[in-house]
Amino acid sequence: MSPLIEGRPDLVAFKEGAATLENFLLLRQGGVTRRPGLRVLAEVKDSSVDTILIPFEAGLSNPVMVEIGREYMRFFRNKGPIESSPGIPVEIPSPYNDSNLRALHYTQSVDVLFLFHRLYRQRRLNRVSDLNWSLIDVTHRPPPSFEKDTDISDSTLIGSLGGGQGVNTPPAEMPGSGGVDGGGASGTDGGDGGGGDGGE
Repeated sequence: MSPLIEGRPDLVAFKEGAATLENFLLLRQGGVTRRPGLRVLAEVKDSSVDTILIPFEAGLSNPVMVEIGREYMRFFRNKGPIESSPGIPVEIPSPYNDSNLRALHYTQSVDVLFLFHRLYRQRRLNRVSDLNWSLIDVTHRPPPSFEKDTDISDSTLIGSLGGGQGVNTPPAEMPGSGGVDGGGASGTDGGDGGGGDGGE
């Protein structure tokens, strides 16, 4: 309950609520139930550094959990790691440092998981099959923002926006026009933030 209710013992909600409720799940119909227990399914790649799990719904009957650690991703399904061969888990490289994982945001569309972080370029995690995953840079053309005082009436830019028959790429001086090769330590020009925490 809100601390604002602490001085209102005359309310029914005061007697039915709680300031802190641990190891219970709230039921939609009302009341609570005990939280189910946990089971150790596997060890992460490196327990000495921070690691997160995010869901990947590959279908109602095929949910996958993605283990994201220091510059790698692994995958779990059916209470165990997905393995390319016995004892060898499916693993792909990723740019994310363990110090930045807690600020990672994501959203999914069908078999594509979009990943967002303020220090890294946007990426998408594609699933072809349980054994075939790829992490790809997302390049926006035109970029989602323009340099200050950019003349958007330029014919080449209008063509890139679909308003004419110009070229299909933004002018070279615009941010992000370098594609996946455009880099930068701070990530403000479309580059990745690298291994540091970037002021987290």
